[in-house]
Amino acid sequence: MDIFEFFFGEKSDSDLHTLSKSGIEKYDREDYVGAIQDFSNAIRLFPDNPILYLMRGTAHLDGGNTFHAEKDLFSALNLDKSNYLILYRLGMLLHKRRDTTSGLRFLIDSYDTHQTEDIEEWDLGKKKMLFVSKRTIALTIGDFLIDNQRFEEGLGYLERVIEHDPNDPNSYHIKGMSLAKIGRVREGIAYVKKAVQLGSPTAEWSLKALEQIL
Repeated sequence: MDIFEFFFGEKSDSDLHTLSKSGIEKYDREDYVGAIQDFSNAIRLFPDNPILYLMRGTAHLDGGNTFHAEKDLFSALNLDKSNYLILYRLGMLLHKRRDTTSGLRFLIDSYDTHQTEDIEEWDLGKKKMLFVSKRTIALTIGDFLIDNQRFEEGLGYLERVIEHDPNDPNSYHIKGMSLAKIGRVREGIAYVKKAVQLGSPTAEWSLKALEQIL
């Protein structure tokens, strides 16, 4: 099974595959106008497919057209209210528009419904239009919550980032610096030291800077 069979079904129309593949290839080249045209052609043929609106909305979003991105992403949501990626893209769009409350709600719903980690190793294209890891979503939520002074909630999501990949030094580095940011420097140093132990060269610089604060 390839990525298109996974999203559209094994017996889906060949035109759907062809237009979607072409659109994703153009999206990967940052030819957003061309990608939008391919996805629009596919939508004319298959107007009830939520993934097509998701893809076109993503191309609009990355191309800077938030108005059309929002229309497409809400169209996708109306067709599939449990797709984690639709929820994620909407959360990012609304956060970009400074609707932090709604953005976080969609992002948290995205995290809670994410169940497709097993496709991460597939050929998903250069920019991975159709995949975001659960770890990335947790990191995004954690950062946004801390920025909005919801510290304990944010730190909880950053701990989940570590749980998703306990051998990744960046996860410890990020949580350590977030703790330091809110004044919990000693706790932060412990996490940054763990990042250093796991081989992060950037964490070494952070550790030196934090130790000078004490």
